[in-house]
Order: sequence, then C-alpha cells, then structure tokens
Amino acid sequence: MHGVESAQWIKFSSSSADLTIYAGDFNTEPKDIPYQIVRYVTPLHDAWVEANGQEGGETSETPSNSYTHRSALRDSPAGKRIDYIMYMSGPNTKVETISCSLPLPNRVPGKNISYSDHEGVTAKIRLSRSGDQQLTARDYVRSQSIKELDQKRFVVEKGKEILLHSLRNSRYMKVMYLISSLICALLLGLTFIRIPLDTALYLTLLDIGFFIVRLCLTLSISYQLLMAFLFLKRERHSLRSTMCSLDCILDNHTESIINIDNGTNSSGQKSRL
Repeated sequence: MHGVESAQWIKFSSSSADLTIYAGDFNTEPKDIPYQIVRYVTPLHDAWVEANGQEGGETSETPSNSYTHRSALRDSPAGKRIDYIMYMSGPNTKVETISCSLPLPNRVPGKNISYSDHEGVTAKIRLSRSGDQQLTARDYVRSQSIKELDQKRFVVEKGKEILLHSLRNSRYMKVMYLISSLICALLLGLTFIRIPLDTALYLTLLDIGFFIVRLCLTLSISYQLLMAFLFLKRERHSLRSTMCSLDCILDNHTESIINIDNGTNSSGQKSRL
C-alpha cells in the first residue's frame, strides 16, 4: 500500500520540478513489488543501478556490520539492499548519475562498532538543461506515463494479486476472530455455573479464580470483536482504496497504449497520403 501511495504522491507533487529526489530506507528489496511499483509507476531512476548495475549495494544486515546478527546472514549472506537514492528529472532537464557508493567505513575510528545498523548511501548526480524541444509540464507527464509500459503493467498486476490475497486473508481472520470470541463467550457463561462446595474457604478461592478467568475472557472477547469489526474493517477499506488506485493506473496504461496506437496509425495514414 505504501509503495502505491508513494508513487502516486511523487507523480502528483513533482511534475513541474526540475529534479525530484526520493531517498531513504524503503524497507523493501529490488525484487519486491513495493520497490518496483515506486520505480516503474512513477517512474524513478535508481542511482545505484544507474551507476553500478544490479549487483551489490547491500545496506542492511551486511556481514561486515557490527550490529548484524549472525542469524540474519542465513537467508541473505551478503545483506539486503533496502536504502536507496532515487530521482526523476523534470521537464526540459537532463539528469545523469555520475557515481553512487557506500562511503562509510566498516567501523568508527578507534572503536569496534559500525556507524549504524544501515550503511550510508551517497550519489553524485549531474543536472543540466535539455537542448531538445521544450515541453510543458502536462506534455512531460504524458511522456513519462508511456515509459516502460510493459514493466509497469506487470508490477501493477502483481500488486493487485498481493492485495487480493490480503483481502481474502482479512476475511478469513475476521471469521477466526468471531469464532474465537464465541468460544470465549461460551466459556464465560460456564464460569457462572454454581459449584456446590461445603468449605467456605474453597468457595472463596473458587470465586476469586472465576473472577480472574471472567476478566481475562471479557478482555479477550473485547479485543477480538474490536479486531473483527474495527481494525480489520479499516484494513479492508485501505486495501480496497489501494486496489482502486492500481485499477486507475491500469486504465491509464491502457489509454496510453491506445494513444500510442492511434499516433502510429495516424503517422501511417499521413505517410500513405
């Protein structure tokens, strides 16, 4: 969801800027759909990829970092690349990545600890005016929307699959919470059944025990009903909202393809004339 929101926010807020830079800890790897949505839907350039290619650039849970637990290296022996510097040029500007690197040494001088649990990332970017035909902000946004259309459609479809799975899972969780709360309610009712005891001490201890059990069951029922009817409902609304955003992106993708085809057909007609 955050990947879609970020991509949409960048597109709508930076159409007239000469340079847009989007950087930080994205908490997602290049192979993950949130990263790909941010990169291809916006679209943005990844400074590390532009300068060094797809390999390297790991910034989190790296083997040389003092804060990395050995268990984290089992799945990713080289670490994970989740910190990025991404950018997008504006209308009538040209942006080029000169270099991108991880500048910090492995240890703080004189100490046996790293600067942070994440490696720093730095990039040198050259910005210049384009000598090509001048574009308005609207024409520039339109030209950006037809870049890498196939890749954009692929990642959006994958994003929709993840959202549909999450919606199904939320419905399943709602049923589980309701069933669990019903079981707790039945157990709560059983605690009110009187048990005949001859000793007043045992009866007092039993009442105290039942009070604690009733309190725990009441809190459990309240929590599960809140999850089923409030929090999961809000989550489903957010998921459906994100799904609508992805549908709009796909509609714009289809419209862009139609415009391209119409433009090709028009050119072909003009050439025949």
